[in-house]
Amino acid sequence: MNQMMPAPGAMPAGAAGRLFAPAGRIHVRDGCAGRIAIIDDDAAVLDSLRFLLEVSGHRVATFGSATEFLQSDGVAAPCLIVDQHMPNMTGLELIARLAATPGERTIMLITGSASAAIRERAAALGVAKVLEKPPAENELLDFVNACNGA
Repeated sequence: MNQMMPAPGAMPAGAAGRLFAPAGRIHVRDGCAGRIAIIDDDAAVLDSLRFLLEVSGHRVATFGSATEFLQSDGVAAPCLIVDQHMPNMTGLELIARLAATPGERTIMLITGSASAAIRERAAALGVAKVLEKPPAENELLDFVNACNGA
């Protein structure tokens, strides 16, 4: 029996709305290291942001926690989208740790509550942009395109 296989990167039939990689798992498109790393403990956010960026032609790696990200090769990604409110280590704590490591990164912090204190701390750490969840598609794409020189 001859079965049709989906094209590489295509969504399998009946997969709409389902997660391709559960939170806590890394999803790397086409086996690459990922030029954009998304760190968020919310699986639905990871899935939707990854889908939007991949459909727009970007290579993406997703991480379900700051710890998972730090233990991976994702730290080399030049463009990061980081959630602020995660268990064990906040986004700002992660960004502060990254400041002590080699490499240039452009970072967006996303949060459900963008207080003045969070914005001030983010600015002090060199965060390029702080957006409230859910981030507007055009703002997210503008940020990522600027990171990648598009």
